[in-house]
Amino acid sequence: MVTSPFSASRPEDTPLDEFSNAERIQQMRAATRDAAITELRIQHGQMLFRDSASFRSLIRTALEGAGAEEVKRQLCADGDLMRAIVSTLSASQLGVVGRDFEGPASRVLRAIASLVAPSETEMMSFQLLLMWSTGIAPEQVREAKVGDLVFSDGGLDWTTFKARSHVLMRLNFTGPASQETWGTAGLFKRAIAVTALARSLVDDDQTLWMVHKLTRVKLVINQQNFQKIKLGDWALVHGVQLSLPIDLRRIRKAVKAVRAGISGSAEAAAGTDHTETTFNRYYLPVTSVISASARTIAHAQERVFGQALASTPTLIARSASSVLRDESTEVRARQLAALVADETRTERALGVSACADPTNGPNTAAGELCMERPFACLTCPNAVIFTDHLPQLLLMSDHIEARRQDLYPPRFIEQWGERRESLNAVLEQFSSSEKDVARGTIRSDAEHLHLPLASRAELDR
Repeated sequence: MVTSPFSASRPEDTPLDEFSNAERIQQMRAATRDAAITELRIQHGQMLFRDSASFRSLIRTALEGAGAEEVKRQLCADGDLMRAIVSTLSASQLGVVGRDFEGPASRVLRAIASLVAPSETEMMSFQLLLMWSTGIAPEQVREAKVGDLVFSDGGLDWTTFKARSHVLMRLNFTGPASQETWGTAGLFKRAIAVTALARSLVDDDQTLWMVHKLTRVKLVINQQNFQKIKLGDWALVHGVQLSLPIDLRRIRKAVKAVRAGISGSAEAAAGTDHTETTFNRYYLPVTSVISASARTIAHAQERVFGQALASTPTLIARSASSVLRDESTEVRARQLAALVADETRTERALGVSACADPTNGPNTAAGELCMERPFACLTCPNAVIFTDHLPQLLLMSDHIEARRQDLYPPRFIEQWGERRESLNAVLEQFSSSEKDVARGTIRSDAEHLHLPLASRAELDR
């Protein structure tokens, strides 16, 4: 029974996944081409506005609400201006804007407007490039003002407010701040330049995303309507195929996923615009992060497995005395065999193997005498085991089994699990008859194993 409005939680929405790399390439290629065409056209329009009093008069007529028919009439009456505009539009290409001067007056007005300000679709191309460049939330890119951007030789400082978390952020993007580049600083420079004339026409020096719009009676230049133009509309205009859902936030997901893959760190992927907790909740479940995590785990397992294979002791399934007598055996093995053969019962009780290099062990600094015997010897490549060591190995196995009886299972696995596995791997290489002989020497009290005090006195905690 529901007893209060808070007793049932809203189910979690399925997390948005990122755009694929192929979709990223499609978007960036189309947006870059669109931005370049827009820049070229408006540069010609700005020069025409600067050099032609007739063009300035025509634009003012359009902005004052004379209507498309009057603008077309005024243009057609000025042959020189008509030829200049046609030449400008032909030289710069229009992209998605029409230039049919023999058609409806609205088309003529749109073509003229395209020389002084971008369309909403064209302005979105600049915004998409910035979203892919920065990984910043779409609303922050769209709310950027000219005064928020400070350029220097080192790059760009951008002050932006993130409404969702109520945080004022100061972001720095290094790199050339030249308008000729396509990095973050260069893209903002391009956006400022392409809307400079539009801002001057409406006496607004702060609004960055200025566009031209047509009403029934006049040309309007003002801030882009972010609710009107959607990513799906932009993709349709540019022939870009995108998977569903078509959502700008998927760009941010993709950029964060790439950062996670490059850095291998959730903290680095989170960056400065949200916390690691937020990244783990909303960005970690995306496809490429999951795939990268799986690859990381697989590589780690391969490394551990490789290290385990490389860190096993050398087993010589013969007695030290027989190896010593065999002149065909390599010199180093015979030298170790001589040391083992000469050991007293007390000396044999201190370890479970011979050591090929006691001052260069994997668990100690180079040149330092290893004091990790006997347990570390089971996973040490310097360890060399003869059948002489089998009694000590069996005694160690008995000790570990006794600990298994005394300790709580998780504690036993933590403390002794790996040692037990390593020891069993060594013991499996001895035959049953060899083990029986070794057991006989243990029963006759001829062989012992001395264990460190910590191993003998350990308490279950």
